[in-house]
Amino acid sequence: MHRSVFLDEAVRALNIMQGKKYVDATYGQGGHSGLIASLGGEVIGIDQDLNQVNKAKDFKVYNGNFSQIKAIVKKHGWGKIDGIIFDLGLSMDQIKYGGIGLSYRNDNEILDMRLSHEGLTASQILNELPEADLISQLSKYSEDIYSKKIAEEIVRKRQKRDTPWTVADLQEVVDKVTGLGKDNSKKTLARIFQALRMIVNNEISNLKVALNDAFELLEKDGVMVVITFHSVEDRVVKQIFNSLKDVSKNERINVAKKRKLLSFERSATLRVLKKNV
Repeated sequence: MHRSVFLDEAVRALNIMQGKKYVDATYGQGGHSGLIASLGGEVIGIDQDLNQVNKAKDFKVYNGNFSQIKAIVKKHGWGKIDGIIFDLGLSMDQIKYGGIGLSYRNDNEILDMRLSHEGLTASQILNELPEADLISQLSKYSEDIYSKKIAEEIVRKRQKRDTPWTVADLQEVVDKVTGLGKDNSKKTLARIFQALRMIVNNEISNLKVALNDAFELLEKDGVMVVITFHSVEDRVVKQIFNSLKDVSKNERINVAKKRKLLSFERSATLRVLKKNV
């Protein structure tokens, strides 16, 4: 059974009040939305994965990127809102059964990684991005010591191929570069796969737009909650939160001090911001 990361802590931080308006900007499988609604809040969701949207039965969920939050809230007929939550992780269904190469464990899947099914696939990016750009972006978003050599090996390998990249193909490159073997290269694999997903879906640029626009939508004393799973994401959230004016709360909640974390929560960071105007 799916359980949302930091479910209780994140929703508690929103300070749900009866009849107030909330946006679940990363609906996923609806865990956070469900708890918000059970506490009396009115909630709508946003998800760029149409498969996730089509599964939603109990809530109004809009298909779109959270960078479109202003337009979506307006479309729903709302003005200002009382709380917004962003959970920047993927659901286990997307990773295991999405069929688009999001997990390095699904060897035979084509590297697509497009959550919205629009734009260039991961395979096309690996085949077409100029070498300097590939090195720069994989290094920036993976923060892995092997990223430059992996990018260089990808360029060498792509010159000899005319078929789409599969999960196994990229895994082979990582194994060759690290020399660690399949079992011992998992950390690097995870970082490279996550970086490639971030590039494909333009995640950092979209996140910057979404956070700033979400802040504008908040009522006085409105709360924004963000859950990140990657140092690059968390750094962006921290920088934007620190740059915003008229804030009465800006904190990182250390959930691990309060309870034992579940295995899928150990890489997560929870940040909360409260508006003061």
